Amino acid sequence: MQQKIYRVWGEDTFAHETFVVASYANKEAAEAKVMECRNSVLDQPEELRDTF
Repeated sequence: MQQKIYRVWGEDTFAHETFVVASYANKEAAEAKVMECRNSVLDQPEELRDTF
């Protein structure tokens, strides 16, 4: 049986590019990383803020 990989993706709103942030073996770790990434960009202007 294959192991699932949860990949966290982001989008650079300014450059209009997607990128891989990290890969995880479990959903909880991936969701925690998404929240960490979202919180890390809150000081940026909303129209230029990366999305995850």
